[in-house]
Amino acid sequence: ESAWERHPNGDEIVQIVEGKTTVHLMTDDGPQSIAVSAGMVIVVPQNTWHRFEAPDGVSLVTATPQPTEHLTFATDDPRSLDKPR
Repeated sequence: ESAWERHPNGDEIVQIVEGKTTVHLMTDDGPQSIAVSAGMVIVVPQNTWHRFEAPDGVSLVTATPQPTEHLTFATDDPRSLDKPR
């Protein structure tokens, strides 16, 4: 699995070129997992924490608004970092 990331300045467009992956999203409605394969396109909404899981490898192309926020530590739900303490 890749690290959790999000893009605060816009949606990310992801096109799967070869292989397949599962995109894990942390939405306001809770976690969602979407399986995508070669030829498919997915739009990750602005400011949505997400990561990719591709045990067999995947080739993809993204159009990504900068900056990108990456987590450098493991967590099951990165949304918890956004909640007031």
